[in-house]
Amino acid sequence: MMKTFKLSRLGVFLWALIGAVMLSACGGGALKKPSLEVAEVRIADFDRDAVQLTVTLKVQNPNPIELSITDIQAKFFLANQEAGQIESAQAKYLLPASGSVMLPIKVNITFKTLPDTLKKSTLALVSGGLPYKITGSITTFNGLLNVPFEKTGELGTVSYTHLRAHETSLHLVCRLLLEKK
Repeated sequence: MMKTFKLSRLGVFLWALIGAVMLSACGGGALKKPSLEVAEVRIADFDRDAVQLTVTLKVQNPNPIELSITDIQAKFFLANQEAGQIESAQAKYLLPASGSVMLPIKVNITFKTLPDTLKKSTLALVSGGLPYKITGSITTFNGLLNVPFEKTGELGTVSYTHLRAHETSLHLVCRLLLEKK
């Protein structure tokens, strides 16, 4: 008669931990945390309802084994007020062994959800100089490694050509009337 064993969550975690220790022993040391930096924050697109930003994360894996990113979470602040979130639960990105990867993450900021004071400061998108801050973390190796990140800076200007590309017929009439003065 064979007995069957049921593993609890703790049992699964312990077996995963034992496997990680054994794998790291093969690599000549303990599993190292990947390094992460916010490489770029830029305005990808906008219209009268929202601004879409692209936040590019550069993640470096110092380990001799491939790691998977299982979760990405972050908060995005404009002018010291929370404006958007990145929640990429169950993210499936692979970090190559002893290599790096660039991860472009989209942040959508809808104007309706912004406080009135921040709505006025978004006009600075056109002239530049709108301060931002992004804080968050990525989780790798099935939740065993958590890598925090943070960056502050200013969003760059949006070119006149880019503004004109999003111009509607109503905006065109207003612009032409203003240019006549």
